[in-house]
Amino acid sequence: MTLLIRYMDSIDQIEHFVKILEQLSFDNFYKDGVRTINFQVIYDSNPVPGLVDLHEKIKVMMEGLVHKSDKILIQTKRFSKWYSTLNPFQLTNLKEYYLWNNDIDNFSFKSFFKYMPAGLKILQLFGNHITDLRGLALSESIERLHLSTNMIRSLEGVDFSKAKSLQLLDISMNRLVGFPETLVLPGSIQKLLINHNEIEEIYQGQFPDSLQHFSMAANHVSSLDHIRLPTSIIQLDLSDNDFVGFTDDFFSRCINMRKLNLEVNRIDDLDDLGHLPPNLEELILDYNEIDNYDFTNILNLTNLKKLSMEGTGLMSLRQIKFPDTLKVLNLKHNEINELIDVDFGESLESLDLSFNKLEVFRDDLKIPPTLRKLDLSENGFKDINSFQIPTSVTHLSFNMCNLRLNNKLLQQFPACLEHLELMRAIPKSVPKLDFTIFPQLGALYLQKNGIISLDKIDFPISVYRLDLSQNCIRQITNPTVLHRIRRLELRGNPIDNK
Repeated sequence: MTLLIRYMDSIDQIEHFVKILEQLSFDNFYKDGVRTINFQVIYDSNPVPGLVDLHEKIKVMMEGLVHKSDKILIQTKRFSKWYSTLNPFQLTNLKEYYLWNNDIDNFSFKSFFKYMPAGLKILQLFGNHITDLRGLALSESIERLHLSTNMIRSLEGVDFSKAKSLQLLDISMNRLVGFPETLVLPGSIQKLLINHNEIEEIYQGQFPDSLQHFSMAANHVSSLDHIRLPTSIIQLDLSDNDFVGFTDDFFSRCINMRKLNLEVNRIDDLDDLGHLPPNLEELILDYNEIDNYDFTNILNLTNLKKLSMEGTGLMSLRQIKFPDTLKVLNLKHNEINELIDVDFGESLESLDLSFNKLEVFRDDLKIPPTLRKLDLSENGFKDINSFQIPTSVTHLSFNMCNLRLNNKLLQQFPACLEHLELMRAIPKSVPKLDFTIFPQLGALYLQKNGIISLDKIDFPISVYRLDLSQNCIRQITNPTVLHRIRRLELRGNPIDNK
């Protein structure tokens, strides 16, 4: 049984909850018949006198029942904090404890750990005021410890020696500037999250042998050359740091790594990535200012499924054969003006070339019939003969194009389209558009196009989602056309229909 109490302005509801607790506390049937009573307590109101009195009463009754609890969640949603701790001696069977945004400080935190339930496995302390962990000794039972969104400055003095079951440690969004060189994390840790701190240095002891997921995004680390990565690692996130490259053998032991995120660093030469993990499936290099585009070490990845190089300054692709395993390729927000002798492999399903400078996109490119999703928005096509959409594409984005949209242009698109985006693509003088040539079209997006009347558009009966927001529609003269559409967006139109 799980009981939810929300401290709101409605005292009647809280008094009803008091009656339930009284039944559970004093009725012999409930007292002996209900083996587990879990609590979810949400503070969503200011501590006015009436609520405070009820709160004290509820707390006393809860403490008489929490010996039956294996899971408790206490959360404060407003700025006014009036959480008070439960008696730790009563939490004898507690397995999971979630204390979110409750103003817990160093004293409360350390006091709790002195009397922590022997079998506690999960402890979450998001959004509190903990600054110092000195003297903290973790128990053998703890498996997941979440300390994110506090103000922790150091892990100096933390005793991890007994935490032989700890699998996840999350210290993201704190004020860590580094780790003690002598700190050795338990070998049982599989997931370590230290995102959004101010870390400049990290040591070998912080890389347990069983580590599978390591995320250090948004810090100030510039080198890991002194680190020997464990073979167990599967996902590595080093995004938003100061890396310029890695030694040739840095990833040599990472035979199990599947995902590597290096976006927003200072990598300017793909050669500086060294020898990438041989079984890598996803590589993210977004927003590095890359000057040397020798793709050799990337193209040799025989298991690569996703490659993202958004905003890296790419100007052209020439004589490149992407891996046959590649399914997703993201090259948006670059300066690509030509694609010459490019082979996209045998498995590509999604290709994003939006926000580039392409003037030509034709069938001389080797695009496999597996391609389903294509984004050519915001490019420089001069006329309808300068591009050709593969017939296999079912999801097409052609936003903010320079071409006059008419039925002749629509006929350049594949008949099998299911999803079409044409935002800011239609001039006000557009002739009647016939979208019925796409009998499978389900979603159509026509935002910000100056459309003045729906009478100029014929929709196929298959359309279930239509977005006409930010246009110039004043009247819906034939509303029956829209009745079959399940999701219709008309916001930002000066419609004067009653």
